Amino acid sequence: MLFQLYRKNKELYAQLEEPGCPFRGFHAVIGSMTYFGGSLCAINEEGGLCKREIIGNPPNWLGCPLNTRINRIAIEIGSERVMVLPRKIHILRERQEGGMLLADWISRTIGTID
Repeated sequence: MLFQLYRKNKELYAQLEEPGCPFRGFHAVIGSMTYFGGSLCAINEEGGLCKREIIGNPPNWLGCPLNTRINRIAIEIGSERVMVLPRKIHILRERQEGGMLLADWISRTIGTID
């Protein structure tokens, strides 16, 4: 039952969120990431847009120039404190107090940050 619920949630998130990267479409401020859509990138501090899309490639965390050892360590450190407010909450108006932890968001979208 738990596996089926997880699978259903993962499929729903796959339909509603940006594929390929858990950070695309999000704006980050201290302690949270909120979905705004477009080419925003929550971890790009140099203008905030997806570096892959700027050069004409689809968003993909595995091929992202920001997927560095230093960034993965920083993401891992913050993953138990940063709250994510995905589009699902805004579209479906589901009451999910404070969103979800970044660690859970990464698990649901791409599985692992490495």
